[in-house]
Amino acid sequence: MNKLRALLLVGIMMLLAACGNASVDVEMTKPPEPETMSTVLISITDDGEAITDFEGTAEFRMVDMDHGSEITDLMHTEEGLYEGEVNLPMPGKWTIDIVGDSDNEGSIDTTIEVEL
Repeated sequence: MNKLRALLLVGIMMLLAACGNASVDVEMTKPPEPETMSTVLISITDDGEAITDFEGTAEFRMVDMDHGSEITDLMHTEEGLYEGEVNLPMPGKWTIDIVGDSDNEGSIDTTIEVEL
């Protein structure tokens, strides 16, 4: 029975991984300043081409700490760059979940980890 559960779990994880858009690259080009309301810039590209029609959010969570999360709507500013405002309580290691949709790329759901 445990082998069946493990196999089922692996299958679900593979299915979820296949649902993401593997060619999309997400990078933070301007990190926010911790302990104050500040701007974050995130670049979203597909094989080097700017994605200009993404609509979504970035959710910040501190790694190994329970500070809750900070969510910001990402607004397109220029070719492939998206801006949001966040107020992070302290410097440290953060994960950022970028979730949304693009007419050309479909659903985008990716996580990056940064040190601030």
